[in-house]
Amino acid sequence: MSMRIGMVVLGMSGLVGAATRPAVPPVGSGVEAIITIDSVGSRGVMLGAIDNDARVLVYADGPARVGVGVAPPADLQDTLRLDRMSALTVDVTESDVHVELVGEQLPATATIAIGGSVTGGPASRVSATGRHLLLLKGGQGIRLLAPAVAR
Repeated sequence: MSMRIGMVVLGMSGLVGAATRPAVPPVGSGVEAIITIDSVGSRGVMLGAIDNDARVLVYADGPARVGVGVAPPADLQDTLRLDRMSALTVDVTESDVHVELVGEQLPATATIAIGGSVTGGPASRVSATGRHLLLLKGGQGIRLLAPAVAR
């Protein structure tokens, strides 16, 4: 009987610890949230083609670091304008980072697809397909945002 009670108490204390664990490490804690995008693609658009104006924009809502290809992450000073999808290493410790497909002549079905791993955050992998993808601050995951509608 006492063995059963001990197991229940142990199980409950584990639940309490999991419930109170912060989802995002506090800023300045020394833990970086890095999303490594190693799976990329596009559908309905030929990125890098001479006859179109399609670009992939990478920008942040605050301080962020981004590395393109095999380059290590560097401070993102301005919007990156990529003419093709490439592997990315993105530090999302302090802010969300947008990855957005833009172009005046894009077909309605044009999308980009990204996927990769997360270190230092609650998510372990991310993947999404769309025109406007948001890598979430603290390595919490990825979200699909609706594209802006031209009026």
